[in-house]
Amino acid sequence: MWSHGSCEPLHNRVIVRNGYSFLEKLGQFQKIHFQNIRQTILPLSLYLLTFIICFERPEWYSRNIYIWMYIVSLFLLAIRVIVHMPLQIHWQIAAYSLNLFAACMCCHGEIVARRPDPKELTHFYLYIAAGGALGGCIVALAAPMLFNDFHEYPLGNVAIIIVLLVCGRI
Repeated sequence: MWSHGSCEPLHNRVIVRNGYSFLEKLGQFQKIHFQNIRQTILPLSLYLLTFIICFERPEWYSRNIYIWMYIVSLFLLAIRVIVHMPLQIHWQIAAYSLNLFAACMCCHGEIVARRPDPKELTHFYLYIAAGGALGGCIVALAAPMLFNDFHEYPLGNVAIIIVLLVCGRI
């Protein structure tokens, strides 16, 4: 149906669901670990900023730069977890924000790269909306019933890596 990119509409829904659910997971993580800050302002601002950047100025999305930024952010977060390195709150916020920004840029940038011809845009945006709703349901309804600890955030990172691999972007 769409000629742009190698991923089908199902993959588009998965990419959008990953971006949106990743936003919610980071918000939940910050709510648990950084209780004295306004938890939703920074993650939501970063998420919307990446959406605006990618859809308004697609030429600003450089796949290689943001995939490397995402890999570096994962590496920094993994070192922190493996070494049990205590970080001051502002460094933790910076590390998780970098991870969210890079992940959302990858998801939104890949979606925009697969934008179909104008006659197919209705279906395209319907898939985006469905992916966002699915991601919200998974994080809000399924995850609390499936997990007794905070596993959504690392699983979200794994899901984004798998989607980027399946789409042939890493």
